[in-house]
Amino acid sequence: MAEKTAIARAAAAQVRNGDVVALGPGTTTELLAKELVTRSGLRVVTNSLLVAEAMASSPDNEVIVVGGLLRHSIRAFVGGATVSQLLGLRADTVFLSGNGLAADFGLSTPAFPVADTDRAMAAGAGRVTALVDHTKVGLRSSVLTVPTEQIQQLITDSKSSESELTALRKAGVEVEVV
Repeated sequence: MAEKTAIARAAAAQVRNGDVVALGPGTTTELLAKELVTRSGLRVVTNSLLVAEAMASSPDNEVIVVGGLLRHSIRAFVGGATVSQLLGLRADTVFLSGNGLAADFGLSTPAFPVADTDRAMAAGAGRVTALVDHTKVGLRSSVLTVPTEQIQQLITDSKSSESELTALRKAGVEVEVV
């Protein structure tokens, strides 16, 4: 949890008041939302109930929750209705997590509906930032979410595999280690 909290704080430092940000589901994005609660003028778009709940006590920010089919295991909306809503999104930065991030593959998850939803969220991003701790760096899950070449930044912790981080840098991903 300490690593995820550090990753969330580093991500929050990149968000300016007035930004439009999209946060996908996950514990690290939930922690990021908690870091953003004291900001003002943000427009936060999410499909995550946990992110929405974290932002509920932040009246100085607009929170847009896209709906669809509730995937109970991650407490987030997925599916066709969610994808349709997200395809109209334009965000300064999209923050995504996942089950794995490998330089030769990209960000991945084991579930097609989650991948489709995250991919739609990333499609309207000025910048895609992956928030991935060391337990997921270098791993690939079965379903590609966002290919490496569409990820501008990775924020991870110092326990991540240095060889994998080097490969990600060579692929054009800006890597921040906290």
